[in-house]
Amino acid sequence: MFDRVVIFFKGLKSEYNKIIFPSVDNIIRDSIIVILCSFFIGLLIFVFDNVITFGFGFVFG
Repeated sequence: MFDRVVIFFKGLKSEYNKIIFPSVDNIIRDSIIVILCSFFIGLLIFVFDNVITFGFGFVFG
């Protein structure tokens, strides 16, 4: 039983050493890309919403 626990933790350590963590530069770059994409998608939704609202106001107003 104890041997199985030791083998498990050795395997866990082996797998942990295979993890490649991103660098700070990659994290910053990816975060900026996500923020910019979120902003532009929000802007696009805002524009479409205003166009549709204006269209319904023109038709039904």
